[in-house]
Formats: sequence, C-alpha cells, structure tokens
Amino acid sequence: MKKFTNITILFLFISAMSFAQTKDNEPVINLSFDTIPFNRVALGSWYDLDYIVSAKNLTEDLTISLPNVAGQGFRIRKFGETSWQFSITLEQTNGTIPETIIEVLCAPMEEIFYSTIVTHESGSSLIELPVSGTGIANGENFVMIHPLEINFGNVALGSDSIVPFFYHFVNENILTRTVQYPSAQGFTDEDGCDVIYTNATFRDCYVIFTPASVGFFEGDFTVVSPTGLIGTLHLTAYGVIPAISLNAENYDFGDVEIDNYSPEYTYTVTGTTLVDNITITAPFGFEISLTSGTDFTDQIILQEIDGNIEDTQIFVRFAPQTPTPFSGNILHETNHGQTQTIALSGKGVPVGTPIISINKINLEFEETPVGSVSEEQVYIISAINLLDDITINAPEGFEISETSETNFSNEIILTGGETITDTEIFVRFAPQNNQLYSDIITNISTDATQRDITVSGNGLTGINNIAETNFTIYPNPSNGIFTINYDATRSYRRLQVKITDITGKIIYKEQFTIHNSQFTINLTNQPAGIYFLNIQTETDIYTKKIIIQ
Repeated sequence: MKKFTNITILFLFISAMSFAQTKDNEPVINLSFDTIPFNRVALGSWYDLDYIVSAKNLTEDLTISLPNVAGQGFRIRKFGETSWQFSITLEQTNGTIPETIIEVLCAPMEEIFYSTIVTHESGSSLIELPVSGTGIANGENFVMIHPLEINFGNVALGSDSIVPFFYHFVNENILTRTVQYPSAQGFTDEDGCDVIYTNATFRDCYVIFTPASVGFFEGDFTVVSPTGLIGTLHLTAYGVIPAISLNAENYDFGDVEIDNYSPEYTYTVTGTTLVDNITITAPFGFEISLTSGTDFTDQIILQEIDGNIEDTQIFVRFAPQTPTPFSGNILHETNHGQTQTIALSGKGVPVGTPIISINKINLEFEETPVGSVSEEQVYIISAINLLDDITINAPEGFEISETSETNFSNEIILTGGETITDTEIFVRFAPQNNQLYSDIITNISTDATQRDITVSGNGLTGINNIAETNFTIYPNPSNGIFTINYDATRSYRRLQVKITDITGKIIYKEQFTIHNSQFTINLTNQPAGIYFLNIQTETDIYTKKIIIQ
C-alpha cells in the first residue's frame, strides 16, 4: 500500500482560520477546506489528506463523523492516532477547540467514483465537508495534486502570501519534472522544493503570490512528467491596498472633573480590502468602546470578514485622573494599510469646577435653498456646578430650538440651577443669501469654559423660484388627495416634497425618483385646514398653498 500524510497542509489557509465576529456568542466551527478531493486513487492503495478544524462558543463537544457504509473506503482520525474511525469526538474547553489536524483516508475497492460527507456537529451547529475520490486500476499512471485550487484572497501590495500544496506522480519513477508557475500573474515558486521520496514522485511545494498592482490575478500551476502526465493547480488572488475610513477628525472634550467621565462622542470606522484586523488604540486619559456606557478600554480589535469591516460605531470618552490638559490620537492600524487617526483633547479640572459638556463639536448641513430651512440636526448639552444659566447663541443663517420643528430662534437660555441634565438642542440651516456659511454656536455660562460648535452650510446658488407653469397641483382645495403634474421638458431626476402646517410643523415629506410627469400625495389623515407645499429639484424650488376641506 502507498500512503502519504501531507503534514504541510497544517499551514494552509491558517490566515483564513481567524474567527469572524459573531452575535450573542453564537457557536462557530471553522474548517481549512471547503472540500477534500482525492481525485484518482489506485485499487489496493490508500492515501490520506489533512484539514484543520477549530471552534469557539461551543456548549457541547464536537463530533466529527462520516456514514458507516460498507465499501465506501473513507475513514477519519485525529492526527497522531493509530486507528481509523467513522466517528471521533473533540472535547471543548471553555467552549473552545484549538486548531486540530484531522486526517481523511481514501481506500477504494472498486473502479467507481466515491463521495461522502464528513459532518462536524455540536449541539444545533452543523458544518459539512464533502469528500470524494475515484478508484482506478492498480498500475495506471496518473498525477495526484492537492488541493486543486488555491484562493489567496486579499494580498496587500508590497507583501506576499505563501501557501503549501503537494503533488504525486503515481507509478512513475520521476527523477526530473517540469514545473510551470504563472509568474506573469504574480505567482512564483519558492526556491528549494524538498524531495520527500528518493524517486521524486512526492513533493512538498509552495506557491507565493506577490501582487504587482491592484486587481484580480488568475493562473494555473502545472507539473509535467517526462511521459506527459500533467497536474494542474488553479490559482486566484487579489492585489489590494488595505484602507481604513473614519467619519471624524478630532474631538475636544473640554473640561471634565478628575476621576469622572465626560459625555461620549461617537464615530464610525469602516475597513475595505483588508488583509488583517483593525486595531484601535486610545491615548492615555481616553477610553473607547463598542457599546455606549459599558466595556470601555484602551484598545479594541475589529475583525475583518472577507477583507472588509462594515460601518462600526466607536464610543469615546475622556477619563482624566489629574487636573491637567490631555491630548493624543486614537490610532487605527492594520497590516500594510495606512494608519488613520482622530485627535483628542480635554482638560482635567478639580471637583466643583463649573463645566458645560456637549456631545458634538461640528454640524455640517447640506446645500439649502435661500429662503427655506434645512433638515434639523441635534446636539446634546449638559452641565454641572453652574453658577449661572447657560446662554446658547446661533450665528447668522442658523436657528436653534429645544423642540423639534417649532420655536426656532437665534438664542436659548437654559435654566435649572447647578445641574442641567442631557438636553437636546435642535439646529437648522436657514440661509438668506447665496453664499457659504461657517460660524459657531456658542454655549456660555459664568466661570465655565465656553463650548463652541462649528456650523456650516451653503445657501444654494442657481435655484429658481419657478412659475406655476412648471408645476400644477389639483384639485385644490381637495379632500386630501392631490395630484401634481410637472413640465417633463425640465428633465428633473428627483423631487423632494415637503408639506407643513400653519405652525411650520412638517406633516409630510418624501423624495421621488422621476419616472413620469405625474404623481399623487395622500393627506387624508390630516385635518381640514391650510397647508404649505414645497417641492425642491436639482435646480428649482416651488411653493404653493394647498387646502384640505
């Protein structure tokens, strides 16, 4: 009998074995291969191939088994054991099973195609591994290569990735062989492939991918014997530049009492074309968490899934231990990617110092037509140890209120004694001129450090208050069903429709993608009265009084 145990496959796809993020500690079972293809195996011979299994969050031991079918020719065992089985059990410790080598045996008895499934089961979790092979006549020459395909996944420019495989010429004493790597595609062989057997029919080999540019790479590794036997290994890979994106640049926490915590700021991290996880590290005096109010620490690791990390919210707070200024950068690092930072600052102050706290330092508004108002944005203000009220002033072009949609002005005075609990301040952009606006909302109280919020927006230029010939609405008055026609020659791509009541409260808002020149609005859920219709397009704005009877 001929036997080969490919120990080097232990190292194959180790990088793919990192656990993905899961919800609520769900059980996870990971395998290093999606399938085990033996291809052709001679009758009277047997071969075994290896794969790696690991698991976490298990509540029960892991049972690995395959069907006990007479003549099937497949068995399994844990690496290092002597007997082949139809079922083995791996014991979990604290819910975890470390990387473990499992050997699969193929010993065909007939010249037929064999296939089976190796199951991996723990409680309600089940992962299947297809296994197959074809029995052939003893003495027939062929080449065995494993695996048949290697996907390197993402490999960063300036780095390389190495993966082992093996090939085997059966029934040929091969002292020489021809190996062809698709080097033009970035794949090369490693110098000094080791000869396992003196007849050189078995070989451990490695293929290296070194991307020369960003993009998809593909090619075939082939090994050819002097008699013309050919084995083919298909290779795919992506050359990438790992990228980290943040939606914030800096945060100033202002004054915070020592041995206390500031209100939290929050931002979003996104990772694309990654080759490793993202490590986030907070500077001294600051803490970060994935959850508001709990689990704050100085370092978080975000695990990539298929080279990406979806938008992930990070909470930041200032925790001074001494009455001194603090500053530093939150670092966002990943292998072969550019480190991204967020600058943090704050000042520890003695207990009893008047302090105003806000949860945002910047509000950016979209372009807004002159004479109208933008969507509202909100920030939260709180205070302790006050000696006086807090006065909030908005600059020209902006309005503030303690309530959504109503009572907007350019000044608010917050009263409440020494302490003001979290209070929402609504802000909207109300440009009166065609210009860029950029200024600050001030939050001031006696002996407290002034806290400012930068606000910016653009009063839309080129927006026309168009004539009713471009838009018509009927019937008006109506019972609440209004049909709106527009001039199709204007070539609008989208319309934003907003309707307010006489107090200024928005009672209807929707954005339409234009497919025809007519659409209908249903306001039958509103009481009879006077309302104001506002339609905004890419270039025009239309206003109209409408009446529900």
